[in-house]
Amino acid sequence: MEVYAPDVLSDVTPGAYTNPIDKLTKQHTMRGFIFPYQVSLLGIERVNQDIFRLQLEKPDGYTFRPGQAIDVSIAEPGHELDVAPFTLFNRPADPYLELIVKIRPNPGSLTGSLSRLWPGATLQITAPWEVYRYIGPGVFLAAGTGITAFLPLLRELAAQGKQLYPDHHLVYAISEPSDMLYEEELASLLSHGFTCVVSRSPVPTGKGWYTGHISENLLRQVVHKDASNYYVCGPRSFEKSIHGLLLGMGVDAAHVQTGYPIYKEAL
Repeated sequence: MEVYAPDVLSDVTPGAYTNPIDKLTKQHTMRGFIFPYQVSLLGIERVNQDIFRLQLEKPDGYTFRPGQAIDVSIAEPGHELDVAPFTLFNRPADPYLELIVKIRPNPGSLTGSLSRLWPGATLQITAPWEVYRYIGPGVFLAAGTGITAFLPLLRELAAQGKQLYPDHHLVYAISEPSDMLYEEELASLLSHGFTCVVSRSPVPTGKGWYTGHISENLLRQVVHKDASNYYVCGPRSFEKSIHGLLLGMGVDAAHVQTGYPIYKEAL
């Protein structure tokens, strides 16, 4: 998923990961970004009508944690000013990197250009930087492709042998049922801790999905009352709305993580 990019790589959430890029060689600078790595596109797959999964070469010694993101650019003439941040979609143990890219309506956008690449194309990427840090069980609230920031975290917890339900709950907001991503995997990981909310069309029968929008009433109905940590990812308007909703419910702002710096806007 494309996410908020800080002005500099160190301007991230408290306790953020930092990479010793000053020790790396062959750095590439573009629009104020430092690109220590050039990698090949290994494969590209269409997930649905406007979302693609890109698999990239993983540089030797490259490490990251679930919840981190990278800045990406295409290493070709004409893309010198095109830079966008994406959360990493795969697990750290995988021998490759994966990104989920949603195509923006503008045909000249970087996401559109990425979707038209062929395997073998060269991309420039940064060291990873932190967007979300897992600090314990809680509630994940995602809208649209925002789910791709959380699925790697959930996969990693499951791989460590942790039982996700009932201590973890996902509330996933989509416009239409066709917007659902990775439904089977999410249901398998979370069981009854998976709640879907559809805003613009009737919900399929037999799935237990909700119609409308995420509300205080819905959260109190489906989420464990002792939940202490909240992770929120989606468009800025969604994150800002959910952030305000949670604070209104009495949740401590220190226990709410968002992809955009909503806490700064509230100051």
